[in-house]
Amino acid sequence: MTAAERIPPPLTFEAISCEWLTQALSQRYPGVEVISFTFDSGMHTTSSKARLRMQYNEAGQRAELPPQMYIKGGFDPRVLKRIWGGLAIEVRFFTEVAPELKINFPKCYYAEFDEATRQGIVLLEDLTARGATFGAPNRPITPDRVAAMLELMGEYHGRWWNDPRLKNYTAQKEPLRVFMKWQLRRSWWNQVMEMPASAYMPEATRDGDLIERAVDRLWELNDSQPQTYIHADLHLGNSFYEADAAPGILDWQCSMPGSWGHDVTYFMTCALSIEDRRANERDLLRHYLQVLGTYCDHAPSFDEAWLEHRRQTMHGLAVAVPTPHEQMPEANTILYSYRFSQAADDLDVLDALGIKR
Repeated sequence: MTAAERIPPPLTFEAISCEWLTQALSQRYPGVEVISFTFDSGMHTTSSKARLRMQYNEAGQRAELPPQMYIKGGFDPRVLKRIWGGLAIEVRFFTEVAPELKINFPKCYYAEFDEATRQGIVLLEDLTARGATFGAPNRPITPDRVAAMLELMGEYHGRWWNDPRLKNYTAQKEPLRVFMKWQLRRSWWNQVMEMPASAYMPEATRDGDLIERAVDRLWELNDSQPQTYIHADLHLGNSFYEADAAPGILDWQCSMPGSWGHDVTYFMTCALSIEDRRANERDLLRHYLQVLGTYCDHAPSFDEAWLEHRRQTMHGLAVAVPTPHEQMPEANTILYSYRFSQAADDLDVLDALGIKR
C-alpha cells in the first residue's frame, strides 16, 4: 500500500471502519480482512477505549484472531492534544520494549503512531475472554498479592537496570512531568484544596508552592538514581489478575526511564489498606529487593531503598489528589488521596526529600 492509499487513523469511535481495521491488522496478519464489526463498552478517560466485536475472512480465521479485542487511542478530540505523548509512548512500548519482557500484559495485535494527526492506536487482547479480573481502588488487595506484583517489577526493573538503551527513551519522561505541572498549577490546586480528595492531607503538604518544590526535588533525585524502565502509573486500576491470581499490568502510556521506587511505592501505597501497608511495607520492600537482586548487580541496600520509598510517596500525593474527575472518578480519587496522604504523614515525605516547611 502506497502512502497515498493509506487510510488515516480514525480520530473518533464513529470513524473506525472495516477498511481501516483491515489495514491495521493485515500489517502483522497478511491477507486478513475485517468483514464487519460492532463496538461497545466505549469510555473516555485519559485515553479512550472500546471493545470491538469482529468477523473476519478465512485468512483471519486461519490466523486465529479473536472475535473481540479492545481498541485504545485518542478518540476524544477534546483531550487528544494533551495526551498524544502518552499514546506515542504506549505504541513504542508494545513495538520495542514488550517483545523483550516475560511478564504478563495483554497481547497486542497492532500498534502505530501517526505523526500527522498525533493519533496513537493499539489493538489489544480482551482479557475477560481468559477470565481475568481487574483491580479497583475500593478493593485493596492482600500483602501476598502485592508481593506477587513486586516480583513482576523486580524482573522488568532488573532486566533494564542501567541499560544503555534507556537513553533512547529519556524524552518519555516529559509527558508525565508536563501533566503533573499542569495539575499543580495554582488556580487548580487551590480548587482541589476545597474538595473531598484533600481532606486527609497533612497540613504541611497543602501548600501548593511547597508541593511543587518537593516534586521538583523528587525529579532531581530520580534523575540521579540508577535508572531502569518503569511503568510510572502502576495503581490498582492498571492491574489485572488471572483465574489463579497471577498478576499482570495494563496501560503503559506513562512508561519511561526512572527510579525503581516510583513503581514500587506507588503500587504498594495504592493497593494496600493503610493498616496493611503500615504492617507490611518493610517486609514487602525486602522481598522486592531480593527479587531485583536476582536480575541485576548492585541492587540498593535496604536503608537506601527505605529512603527512596519515603521520597516516592510525594509522587503519589501530587498525582492522586489533584487528578481531574473526568480522568478518574471522584470516589477513586478520594480513596487514593487518603492512602497517599496517610503514607506521606507516616513516612515524613518532606523530611525524606530535605524540604524545609
